[in-house]
Amino acid sequence: MTKTPITLQDLRRRLYVKAKAEPSWRFWGLYTHVCKPETLRAAYELAKQNDGAQGTDGVTFEAIEVDGVERFLDQLREELVQRSYRPQRPRKVGIPKEGGKVRQLSIPSIRDRVAQGALKLILEPIWRRRSLVLSGGRMSNTPGLPMTWWSWWTDIRASAGFVRRSNGDFERNWRRSRSR
Repeated sequence: MTKTPITLQDLRRRLYVKAKAEPSWRFWGLYTHVCKPETLRAAYELAKQNDGAQGTDGVTFEAIEVDGVERFLDQLREELVQRSYRPQRPRKVGIPKEGGKVRQLSIPSIRDRVAQGALKLILEPIWRRRSLVLSGGRMSNTPGLPMTWWSWWTDIRASAGFVRRSNGDFERNWRRSRSR
């Protein structure tokens, strides 16, 4: 008997329900879902809706659509499946602030935004439920959480090579999250 493939929405719902029912459950095999074409397509649509600037590679959404979105997503999927994907350095832009200071802004390439979006689509339902469990039902920005959403997400991105953080920060946050 052949099973029909589940949609991304159904997968996200199942991950949330499982995380809710068994808070200590260890999820495995999530990378397979990150590499699915429908996950990458949804991540591309989310990145396109955000309408961000081009990264260091200079590729725009218009250029991707001229060459073919499916071709772009297939190439990205192939790199992810073969584990040869490496994020590109983000483009640095200085934004002037009051008092003559400059705020540094890092703009990732569209390719990296799609890969990060795919990770977020799969990991978010698990984290959303766990953050409520860990905080006793409080919102995740209230005190009492062992780790904030942003530090957890940055650690995940750092371990995947998207963000460069000092090893001390990564290890300190990792130990802190495990000790509570």
